[in-house]
Amino acid sequence: MQLKLILIIIIAIGVAGFALQNVEPVSVSLAIWHFDGSLSLVLLIVFGLGVLIAGLLSSPALIRNHWRVGRANRRITQLEGMIAERDERIAALNAIRSGPIVGSSAGGTNASDNPNNASVDQSHA
Repeated sequence: MQLKLILIIIIAIGVAGFALQNVEPVSVSLAIWHFDGSLSLVLLIVFGLGVLIAGLLSSPALIRNHWRVGRANRRITQLEGMIAERDERIAALNAIRSGPIVGSSAGGTNASDNPNNASVDQSHA
């Protein structure tokens, strides 16, 4: 922010110096319009019109990019919510999975009680 302000001040000083050195009167005509003024005033007006036209021509692209960023941020929020829901479901499933097995004895589980162990035993047979 400070760099931008310093740059604007430097440009303003340059423009003031330019205006003080170019005070010759000039005449500008365009169709039925006629203007008499100093060279620096005419150049500053033309420069200002150029900046205005460039700003107007670039504004649709800036607005379009602003909309894209807004849509992307909404999508990111939506996806983060989906990830949080998924993590909650995974935690709930892990809690169910790590809970006590119904019908098991206190001394441990039998290989035939756990379906995962039974399938491993059958594959080696």
